[in-house]
Amino acid sequence: MNDVNSKYNFSSIESENDALSASFYFTDVAHDNLSMSEMQSIAININEYIINKYPKIDSLQFRNYTFSGTGGFEVAEFTIDQNKKVVKSKRIY
Repeated sequence: MNDVNSKYNFSSIESENDALSASFYFTDVAHDNLSMSEMQSIAININEYIINKYPKIDSLQFRNYTFSGTGGFEVAEFTIDQNKKVVKSKRIY
């Protein structure tokens, strides 16, 4: 995950998973000012990186990506399915 961290300059990355899904939490002040479509594009790019680097994650039904800004407040959440389609997106304030 250091590659993702250095490319997008997140201040921290955390993850957890169960039998059906994996969740990733990205924290970075700079992402507070991004549009929803820009954050979705980042989530799709990160998803591609993760499933290429960690093949077991590709077999999971869903991958959840949560972006947080200043002080850890969540700003957006995306769920991507096995077909690499965004099946849920939510702006959080």
